[in-house]
Amino acid sequence: MYFLIQNAPIRWPDYKKHGIAVSDEAKDLITRMLEKDRKVRLGQENGVEDILGHPWFKDLEIPKLMAKEIPAPHIPKVRSENELRKESPKAAVEESIVPQEKKDLIANKDEVF
Repeated sequence: MYFLIQNAPIRWPDYKKHGIAVSDEAKDLITRMLEKDRKVRLGQENGVEDILGHPWFKDLEIPKLMAKEIPAPHIPKVRSENELRKESPKAAVEESIVPQEKKDLIANKDEVF
């Protein structure tokens, strides 16, 4: 996954195949936030102000959001409080795809990412 984040191009879902549409503004925001060169990544100059100034957020009322005055667009239905406490099955996670030398390189570069 880390290798893909660093090296692979972003792949957008195909609307005909997946039924998911991604607007041009959303694509631009995501692309600029995932810019591989951190020196030109969105938010590098002015932090969160750069990000919230992106056209994708133009209709968002930040003060109301911060004051928690905007209702959630979707509230999932929960049958019982116990349903929230269910744990997912704990399966062993194997990193067999990534060679050890890559893992070592990643471990030594944590502060960069």
